Amino acid sequence: SNSVFHVYDHRLKEAVRVGPGTGNWVSLSGMPAHVWGAAMATEDFNFFTHEGFSRTFIGRALRLNLRTRRYAYGGSTITQQLVKNLFLTRHKTLARKLAEAVLVWQVERHVSKRRILALYVNCIEYGPRIYGIRNAARRYFGTNVSRLSPVESAFIMNIKPFPWTGYYIFQKRMLTRFFAKRAEVIKKRLLGRGYISGEQAESMVATNLYTRFINDL
Repeated sequence: SNSVFHVYDHRLKEAVRVGPGTGNWVSLSGMPAHVWGAAMATEDFNFFTHEGFSRTFIGRALRLNLRTRRYAYGGSTITQQLVKNLFLTRHKTLARKLAEAVLVWQVERHVSKRRILALYVNCIEYGPRIYGIRNAARRYFGTNVSRLSPVESAFIMNIKPFPWTGYYIFQKRMLTRFFAKRAEVIKKRLLGRGYISGEQAESMVATNLYTRFINDL
């Protein structure tokens, strides 16, 4: 379908238009497996096998809520994050959490896993005014999604849940030890499922993140 969704961000004057009807859409088949694979590896690696809710995540969130006696933010699956981004306001209340649960259940019943993943990759925020993987590939690496390297994909998917901070760290060429460790974890996961080859895994080190710019000098 040519759906268009409007994402409201209090830092921006106008709603951001995302979705298949915007001209920025990239299908899963139009991108390397390591792009959408990195989205799962950083957020929700069992995405294809659960029903929208991760029991581990929710159990941990409930324990935290009971201990702190207030509503605390619970870990999210890809479907939960998509629902939050497209259909809900940013206010963290118990009523909103219940609305989220109903929406997640409906989405998982009526939308295929591949479609949910495609919507997620194409609609979420990757930095200041950067929504969707097509814009992220262009803004960070000046390239098309189809040409992103595994380490570039890992970086783009790893800057959530603080995409604005990730953007500024990237601009300052500040490679953090945190990302170096995360790149190793993501690499093992992608290799384990065959989303990258052994050769790609060898080049998937954090220090290769800025190679594209060095070559352009």
